[in-house]
This record gives sequence, C-alpha cells and structure tokens, in this order.
Amino acid sequence: MEMPTLVWSEAPDWANYHVYQAWGQGYWTEYEPIMGNHIHNHGRFWFALNTKATASNYTLPLGLDYRVSVERRPAPTGRLRPTVVCLCGSTRFSEAFQQAQLDETLAGKIVLTIGCNMKSDADLFAHMTQKERDDLKARLDELHLRKIDMSDEVLVLSADGYIGSSTRNEIDYALSLGKTIRWLEDAAQKEYYALAQGKTPYRGDDQEDA
Repeated sequence: MEMPTLVWSEAPDWANYHVYQAWGQGYWTEYEPIMGNHIHNHGRFWFALNTKATASNYTLPLGLDYRVSVERRPAPTGRLRPTVVCLCGSTRFSEAFQQAQLDETLAGKIVLTIGCNMKSDADLFAHMTQKERDDLKARLDELHLRKIDMSDEVLVLSADGYIGSSTRNEIDYALSLGKTIRWLEDAAQKEYYALAQGKTPYRGDDQEDA
C-alpha cells in the first residue's frame, strides 16, 4: 500500500510540506516538520515550530507508517523564480546595505533594498521643513513594507546588535506575514527578542533609524 497521492493545488499557497500525525490526520505545514519527544497515545508528535500549519483533508491508511510520511511540495515545472530578499536595517549602516546587496545578488537572489537614504542624501531634502521630512520618511517606511510584501525572506542588517524602531517594525511585519528572517548578526537577533519581551532597554535614538 502506498501513501495517498496529494493534490497540491488544494494546499494553501504558503504550504510547502504535508505530514501525517500518529493518529492518521494529515497536515499542511509551511516549514519542514520535525519529530518531537512528546508521546501521544498513538506515538510521537510531528512539530512545525514557529510556522503555519493546518489540517488537510487527507488521512493515513491503516498499515502505513506516519514516521516516514513527510512530503515536500514538488518544484514547479519550467524556470524557477529566484528567491527575493528584502534588506532591512538602519540606513546608518549604508556600507552593510551595499555589501549585502552585492553578496545576495552574487548568490543568485533578487534584492530589494532602500532606494533613498535621508542621511547621505540630506542635501536633496535641505529645502524641506521638518514636517515635510517627517511625512517623507513615513512614506518611505510604508514603501519598504510593500517591498517586504513582495519578498520571500528578510535579511536584517545591523552593527553591534543595534536595531532601531523602524527596523523592529519591519521585522514585526515580516513575521506577521510568515516571512523567513535572516540576521547578519546573532547579537541583533538576541536584541530583537529581548526587546520584544521587555527584558532590556532600547539602545539608541529611534530617530536614527530612518
């Protein structure tokens, strides 16, 4: 007896895997599930940590082993679209943006990055009032969120673990969409989750995160 043939057109757009739990129920998951240590009446649980998962309409026939039931979404036929990565971070790290854009491009990815730096391009905005600059920054922040919408993953750029308020908002937004988050520095990742839990004070001036 073979595993049921999955019809992937029935799966949610975000689903990349399908797995059966020990009791026979099938589930779509965003990321590859892992076998946990918790024992159910019928066996161990599959877990899909920090990701989306939902029950499918499939059940495992009797006699088949749920422990070898993980199936990955087949690759689409034809030319594959490269991964789209959006760079996020304070514009004070302009060199980091330039280096990441080069590195990610050479890795074969489509890179979405900042199109305007209100610090290095300050001469362009010298004629504006403070309100006009604030309004422009708000529009640029919104534009960057739309770039996150278009991306498959986000790469967070930082130095010495610094994450400003705008960057934190972008990470929050990306996580709410289920985007993959990558970090240039482990320290920045620790800083973000510590701040999210209120464990450490914010370091730096929020206004510097333009």
